[in-house]
Amino acid sequence: MSRLSLLLVLLVVLTAGCNGISSGSNVPDRDPYGVDDPLESSLANPGENVAGLTEEGVQNDSFVRDHYEVLSNQSYTTNQTTTATLANGTVLLESRESTLIDVENQRSLRRAQTTGTWNLSVRENDRERTTVEYRAENDGVSIGRPIVRIERGNGTVEYERGYDLSPRTAVNSRLGPLRDAEEIEIDRIRYTDDHYTVVRGTEPAAESVFLEDEPFSVQMLIRDDGLIYYVSLEATIERNDERVVVDQEFIVDDTEEVSIDQPDWYEEALEELDEDDVTRSESEVEA
Repeated sequence: MSRLSLLLVLLVVLTAGCNGISSGSNVPDRDPYGVDDPLESSLANPGENVAGLTEEGVQNDSFVRDHYEVLSNQSYTTNQTTTATLANGTVLLESRESTLIDVENQRSLRRAQTTGTWNLSVRENDRERTTVEYRAENDGVSIGRPIVRIERGNGTVEYERGYDLSPRTAVNSRLGPLRDAEEIEIDRIRYTDDHYTVVRGTEPAAESVFLEDEPFSVQMLIRDDGLIYYVSLEATIERNDERVVVDQEFIVDDTEEVSIDQPDWYEEALEELDEDDVTRSESEVEA
């Protein structure tokens, strides 16, 4: 059974009896994956809630720690899509982002393709861009900050130094909507040799950024070894006095071998950034 078939079946389970979620995850057609030595499940017994997560809401981050324990010593890929649409159907923002973690070679590569912006005042030629962030390590020590290549819709290219952000920060930001949910439902499913916990959150809290008089749904699949396999969000926010519908999907797309080659622009970027650093240092000395 292919990974695509697995995801489609799980999505049928997720969308049953709810408003549904946006499609768009580009999932390769591969065999189901697994781990050689799965961890002890967060579920002490079948049918019990995930550690730190009950139908009363998020109690603590135990299930997030389980997720990163699974991924701590293996390569993997994540994919995320985000769409923001005005009530009249105008698409403000479309974004596709993939992140590759290459444990063996201690490298990571993030690629984001974005069309549009939250800010309607941005010039048209700045509304399309492709961002690639590359990071290499040596013996566990980061070689400087990540290098970022930004290519804008008008064809211009620029480089900058990125910032080291913990992967936990990224996942916690995606779990933010779940923390806002007033009502939580937790179900259990089994497919092939894996068990999953299905989490659905509805009704945003009064202090949430999401509007409570609009559809709100956050959904999550957690595999029994602790892997947060899939997260989706459908909600509405208010921006510049406009209501904006946000659809987002996040999936751990591959936990097999991941190999990252150094980008062909990397050396050029280093030279350009090093020259810029020298210029700034000389300027500071003269001042």
